[in-house]
Amino acid sequence: MFIQILKVLYTICLVLLFVFSMNSLVLSILYLINRKKVWGIPTPEMIAPWPKVTIQLPTYNERYMIDRLLKAMTALEYPAEKLQIQVLDDSTDSTRDMIAKLVARYQTAGHDIQLLHRNDRSGYKAGALEAGLQVATGEFVAVFDADFVPKPDWLKKVVPFFQEDKVAFVQTRWGHLNNRYNLITHLIGMALDAHFVIVGRGQTAGAGGAEIALAVEQSAVTSGSPDTVGTTGNDPQWTHITVTLDETGAVVTGTSVLSDGTTATVTGG
Repeated sequence: MFIQILKVLYTICLVLLFVFSMNSLVLSILYLINRKKVWGIPTPEMIAPWPKVTIQLPTYNERYMIDRLLKAMTALEYPAEKLQIQVLDDSTDSTRDMIAKLVARYQTAGHDIQLLHRNDRSGYKAGALEAGLQVATGEFVAVFDADFVPKPDWLKKVVPFFQEDKVAFVQTRWGHLNNRYNLITHLIGMALDAHFVIVGRGQTAGAGGAEIALAVEQSAVTSGSPDTVGTTGNDPQWTHITVTLDETGAVVTGTSVLSDGTTATVTGG
């Protein structure tokens, strides 16, 4: 009897592994078919004047990443008069004082950077983003979480895509600062890359690209009305945006963005 039970359990495990493997195979095939939409899209030439961009940095008790974050933001290669940086801080520890000192230092150096601190964490980071949008001056908005470090030319690689009228947002891939630190970090990096590149692209292709759901945790550039940004789902920290395409490929709803990295990918055009 015991042997029979083990055989049944073994068979069930084999079936589950087969189903999971087939799912991974299908996603990999869909990725290979659509890989040209993921890699190698060159940044178009910027013909129009550079638009004003607001960078939003939601933070909460992340003092060990703030210095690195602000160094990366202030090092971005973009016309200074057209770049606004908002530090949206809800911290309840010493991070608050640390950010205030760093922001004052960069203001003295001539950067357009403001600190917006909230004592009420309603909406969590999504609520902080919404509060920042009320005083944002940019035509486009870039959102970076505290652990993201974009390259200096990130904005100049991303903003030119918005010269196309049908582009509602630009999503860029994100990398790993410590990918080669040791075997464990390398394996984790490979797993994350597989998820975001292969699984993400495969799922989008399988759905026909008709609807794209994103969550704001990475970095983003967006255009549109700030009134559409809000919170959904079980975790109020995340802002979820659904982008729906009509038959012509024009974006009819959705205004947000996500994900940091170096290689720009246009979606929704």
